[in-house]
Amino acid sequence: MLQKPAILHLDDDPIFLDQVRDILIPIGVQLSSFTQAQQLLEALPAMGEPAVLMLDIYLDRPGPDGKALAQQLRTRLPHTLIVMCSDLHDASTVRDCIARGADDFLFKGSDMEQIRRRIEAAITEYRRRSEQRQKQRSLATMPQVVGRTCRELCERIPRMINSALTSVHVYGETGTGKEVIGDLFAHFVGERLPFIRIHCGAIPAGLIESELFGHVKGAFTGAQNNKIGLFEQADGGWVFLDEVATLSAPAQVALLRVLENQELRPVGATQNKKVHVRVLSATNENLEQLVQEGKFRRDLWQRLCEAVITLPPLRERMDEFDELLQSFCQTMRGGPYEVSASAVEVLKHYDWSNGNIRELRNCLRAMTEHAYGGVIAPSAIPAFIWEQVNKPTKSEALSITTDTGQRRIVLEWGEAEEWTYEKLIMRLLLALVTAEYQKLGRLTLRQLAKNLGIPRSTLSTKLQELVKMGLTTAPELRSMVNVMAETEAPETRG
Repeated sequence: MLQKPAILHLDDDPIFLDQVRDILIPIGVQLSSFTQAQQLLEALPAMGEPAVLMLDIYLDRPGPDGKALAQQLRTRLPHTLIVMCSDLHDASTVRDCIARGADDFLFKGSDMEQIRRRIEAAITEYRRRSEQRQKQRSLATMPQVVGRTCRELCERIPRMINSALTSVHVYGETGTGKEVIGDLFAHFVGERLPFIRIHCGAIPAGLIESELFGHVKGAFTGAQNNKIGLFEQADGGWVFLDEVATLSAPAQVALLRVLENQELRPVGATQNKKVHVRVLSATNENLEQLVQEGKFRRDLWQRLCEAVITLPPLRERMDEFDELLQSFCQTMRGGPYEVSASAVEVLKHYDWSNGNIRELRNCLRAMTEHAYGGVIAPSAIPAFIWEQVNKPTKSEALSITTDTGQRRIVLEWGEAEEWTYEKLIMRLLLALVTAEYQKLGRLTLRQLAKNLGIPRSTLSTKLQELVKMGLTTAPELRSMVNVMAETEAPETRG
């Protein structure tokens, strides 16, 4: 059984309201009638999205006229069919209404049967569009959820949305996934309610209050018209304040008023406006520390943090590393790619403190430039990672002294791996080959043998043994040394 479609009708003529009610109630609709714009605006948050909004153009003051109201609600109710009604139906009036976002125009002088058919047609169109959006939504995948942390949040976020919470704060270092949390909130909020993203740091300080809360005509130089702010557009839904720590002191005061009283005052206005907005905020700065330093209001910090989502850095989520890496490799352009086991081991020893998950993704993208047959080998690892990973400790470093100074080579050894002379020599050979590649680039077998001071035939045999022992793979070797196919282990030959 279809749910009764909701219709909101605004008109200052009670007789016309009754006439419309008489023709619409029998067709099975949920009709709400209003004589003042403010009544409709106050009732709207609890009603959700109506199928049809009928607006009289000319209304008794106070409050906006129907055309201004249509323009205001078009953004807030993107899927509702807006039908304007008037005793005037000249071309300029109709054109003005359509330009402001109306979907249809009804002449009040029409017979009531025609008006009923037009409203029924609007309801049918709303249902058709809703079904189409639902199909598109069912086909679209939800934001990519990878790793235990995101899966746990997928269970927590719907509970937050359905609770009495009015504010949720997300804290995490750069690149830990705060934008993904915003995507998940938007997904679970759905299309029924507004969800507006605001990057506070991207808005000039002098315009932030106007962007967030709007302004009235003449409030400042260049304010030629009234402007509805983003918070008012989000009335009834959520706003996502990314980089909230960058808000100016006046903007913090105005935001606090919204959170405490659910009221905002456009720049230059003399009266407040009621709004019902819930806030998701995010920052990579510690708000509590900013409060102690006097850079952020304590009362605002307390209001923003009714609930807190803390995203741990990647170095504390190494149990998720393999899953994150595989996800990027499957979805990167030109993929899927495979990261060799030895390259993964090196990547795990880097701390990723400069950019966390975003840094890992960007690093993998850069490494694909040097992918060999879809395989990302250690030779593709950037120098800055090697510099950090190769910092030795006394227990794991093998020092080699030369005439020009001291070179250090780190030999990684698994805790359960047996120490043998043969493995030590073979790991040292692999480390020397890698060091020569990093210094000179890809070499021929003859050049490498000359540089290492061993016969070419001996080097060729040893490289084959590296593959057989599982210390590297043939594709990894070929990415560093121009060796022939015989360096492949027998089982890898095609």
